[in-house]
Amino acid sequence: MFAVLVEMLRLAHVRRGVPLRAGEAVDLEVAVRVGAARRVQRAIAATVPSLSRSARRAERAAQRATRMATSVLSLRQRTVAVSGRSVPVSEAAVIASAAPNGTRHRDRDGVLLRLLGVLLLLVDVAALIIVIGFLVNVDWAAPSPADLVTVVALAVFGGAVQAMLAVRLGKLLWARRHSDPDVEEYPRRGAVVVPLAGLLGLLAALAAAALLVRVDVEAQLAQAGTLGTAVGLLLAGSALAAPWCVVAQEAYRESPEAALVRACARAVVRTDRAACRRLAFGRWCLDTAVRRERGYRARYTRLRARLHAEYLRAEEAVRIARGLVDPQLVHARDDEAFPLPDVPELDEPARDVADAIRTARAALAFAAGDVREDHDLAG
Repeated sequence: MFAVLVEMLRLAHVRRGVPLRAGEAVDLEVAVRVGAARRVQRAIAATVPSLSRSARRAERAAQRATRMATSVLSLRQRTVAVSGRSVPVSEAAVIASAAPNGTRHRDRDGVLLRLLGVLLLLVDVAALIIVIGFLVNVDWAAPSPADLVTVVALAVFGGAVQAMLAVRLGKLLWARRHSDPDVEEYPRRGAVVVPLAGLLGLLAALAAAALLVRVDVEAQLAQAGTLGTAVGLLLAGSALAAPWCVVAQEAYRESPEAALVRACARAVVRTDRAACRRLAFGRWCLDTAVRRERGYRARYTRLRARLHAEYLRAEEAVRIARGLVDPQLVHARDDEAFPLPDVPELDEPARDVADAIRTARAALAFAAGDVREDHDLAG
């Protein structure tokens, strides 16, 4: 552009007032316009790839936000098993909120009671190993493998028998608590519960008596009668209490209604937490898309301002050169302004990104409403 301006000034100086011929002026102005157009195209070609990448990243972020909103809606339609049938999580939330009002028993499994029963049974088995070992005259200083296997097998068998009887008795008591009293049964549960409880009590009492007697005898031999009696009573008490802890744990398990309510509540809470996590990630993706779209538009605006400034410089150069060569040419062709070129490879991505952001925003708003509704039902 400046070389063309210098050429026009040189012609004006050489001719000293001789007007520039029309053909020469047109050729020089065309050269200025062509040079400006080439620089504009080079600027566009250098900027379009990076701007296109920015637009694609913004569009992908908006699409991820839309996918997160869709996954939140699919979570709401996820089904859970309730009483042998599949129901949506929203219906499970209704069941979880309404069912506690109609339950007769709200017992729950006690972890402490279960742990206590297991520990007492282990103590019972260990004590039985010692008692049976003394009964079969096991040399504890150098026991033989056969004697150890025999003692451990008998002790574990005795503990397992008590545990099985305790579990069975507890289940019968649980069924008796939750059965309809008007329905006749044969044989009646009472006819089974009473002998089973008597057998379990007898086994526990025999194990406790064996432990107490054997520990007391060994304590008398070691001249520690008081300590032996205390230890014997402790072991006997554990032997008596161990099976009944298991019975109480099984007998007071939660009712089917309470189990249904707890299962539905767990499903609703898990779904609500997953939906909230996905919704938060979707909002973050939407914010990222909006931020990238703003950066894209800012860079695109700067590019168009740069192109406009390039054309303005070319027009100013032509106007100055016309005035220096012949003042009558300054306004000769003012209607031939430099038009800004369209950049479809940048305009179309901008529209696509804006559409994707609008879609993601609407989807997230709809999904957020569903999540709040499920949370209210679960509460």
